[in-house]
Amino acid sequence: MLQHLRRSEEITELRLALSELQHGFSRLEERLREDTGIELRRCLGEVEGMGLVVRRPLGPPTPEDVDVIEGPAVPRIMLEGDLALTRLWLQADFDTAAARKESQVLGAKLDRLGNVNLDAVTELEEMESSYEFLVQQVKDLNESRQHLMETLRRMETESRALFE
Repeated sequence: MLQHLRRSEEITELRLALSELQHGFSRLEERLREDTGIELRRCLGEVEGMGLVVRRPLGPPTPEDVDVIEGPAVPRIMLEGDLALTRLWLQADFDTAAARKESQVLGAKLDRLGNVNLDAVTELEEMESSYEFLVQQVKDLNESRQHLMETLRRMETESRALFE
């Protein structure tokens, strides 16, 4: 009887813990949907495509008010390159440790590259137009200087002719 009572308490505690986890998961799912417009089922791999395989449903069921996964469908022609890739992780000689190490090295290299300046293209266009404007002004100034020098030479020649 005592053992049965302990089991009952353990089951109650486990059910309570499971309930708390499910509640926390559903809150995170709602926040993700509200903040990013992404359905969590796509992130968890429950939607097939791009090498994702559904083994078992993950997480709580999708709320009834969500009929479709948000975001445009990717045309098959855009996926053909990715679908044709060799899935190295399925091969017998695949070394998980080496792949993980290479992933870390590449991640470190990517981190060293720093942030991407999304405004770089616009800034480059602005700088190029500014540069072109300044080059044109320098050209105009050089032409004006040349005309002034010719005018001064003519004036000097005429004034010498007049005063001699």
